Amino acid sequence: MSVKTTGSRRVSNQASMIDHSSGRHMAPVRVVGRVRRWLATKDWWSWDLLVGVIIASAVAIGACLYPKVRGDTAATYLYALAAAFMAMLAVVMAVLAVLIGLMSPHYRAILDAVPGGIRRAMNPYFIVTFGCAAGAVVALLSAFGWPALLWWGKVMALSLVSGMVAWLLTGTAQLLVVTFNHGSDSASVDRQIASLRDAREARMREMH
Repeated sequence: MSVKTTGSRRVSNQASMIDHSSGRHMAPVRVVGRVRRWLATKDWWSWDLLVGVIIASAVAIGACLYPKVRGDTAATYLYALAAAFMAMLAVVMAVLAVLIGLMSPHYRAILDAVPGGIRRAMNPYFIVTFGCAAGAVVALLSAFGWPALLWWGKVMALSLVSGMVAWLLTGTAQLLVVTFNHGSDSASVDRQIASLRDAREARMREMH
């Protein structure tokens, strides 16, 4: 009896250990699955990212062909791009605040009803915000360590930062248009709801 009980306890302990270990092993699999689903939706690809890739490739080719491009003056260029990143970050934060102020409760309800909800509508703002912050950090670190970088490291730093500036600058311009459209749609929804409310009140008066 005790042998059976001990054996069953061992089996249960082993099963629990397998469950916990499988849970730990399944966590990276879930993350990879989410990334794959996100890549499959193609939400990450846009024409502004293509602009960034083209600019990064052009800068990389120019830095490889012309050594003067990756001279000591390139550090000043990187400092200027870091300032540009911070300026774009300030613009995006201001635009996001305006967007939140323009969204009426009725318009928020409509966004909640569409696939992805408000979170998907906010994704472009978050991408540009974190991209600007990351770009500023990369530009500053590259400028600080510019004398110690090898030639291929300088080419990578120049191409990466230049491509990110082109991508995020184009994305910031798009966000201004998107914010204007959100504001216009929110105002249109409010007007339609107000007209429906007035029509209902007029009908109620006629009935009484």
